[in-house]
Amino acid sequence: MQQSLSLANIELAFQNVEKEKRAEELSLANKNLAFQNEENGKLIAALLSAREELAFQKEEKKKRAAELNIANIELAFQDEEKGKRAEELGIANIELAFQDEEKGKRAEELGIANIELDFQNKEKEKRETANKELEAYIYSAKLASQYSLSLIEASRDPLFTISPTGKITDMNEATVRVTGIPREKLIGTNFIDYFTNPDKARQGYQQVFAKGFVVDYPLTILDHKLTDVLFNGSVYKDDKGNVLGAVVVAKRYY
Repeated sequence: MQQSLSLANIELAFQNVEKEKRAEELSLANKNLAFQNEENGKLIAALLSAREELAFQKEEKKKRAAELNIANIELAFQDEEKGKRAEELGIANIELAFQDEEKGKRAEELGIANIELDFQNKEKEKRETANKELEAYIYSAKLASQYSLSLIEASRDPLFTISPTGKITDMNEATVRVTGIPREKLIGTNFIDYFTNPDKARQGYQQVFAKGFVVDYPLTILDHKLTDVLFNGSVYKDDKGNVLGAVVVAKRYY
């Protein structure tokens, strides 16, 4: 689009130069015509003088006749030149009319280009605003995620996330301490394997997925102390409402 605007400006500058040339040619033609008219007046005066002189001098009459003949030739030449100038003026007027039409087209193109640029600038502002809003949302979500993770890790009670099939997908540091098993080895194992009554533990997490939650469900963790806990849990979903898993906390008696 900028290239089109630049070409339009070059074309307009060229047309202005051509217009100035035509104006200069017209001025010169007018001066020439004025000069010719003045010369015609002189010739007419000479002809009048010649007629008076012819009454007395026949010889001078011949001279004046010759002069008249030359004058007629000059006048014919001048008339021909005038015709050429008139034709040139006609062509110049056609060219000026064409240039005016082209200027109108360029002005219209410039108007359309300005509208397009204005639209693009507005769209750019919209995109910049949307990007800023998205960046703010991502930053806010990141802060929220970091805050939630810090709360989870701060809990003294074992916390698990489990899949609908009962597999451990994540846990906090308290779970690692209680079980004595590293995090990487806990992930992917069965949730029920870490309680003294696996069947009861299975029924507990199945209730979470069936009802959406469970509250104060008693279990005993299979550790060196056989710690009694109250099992609490609820499901978590994606943005479309599909259940992804459950978060469960084994609250110990202190």
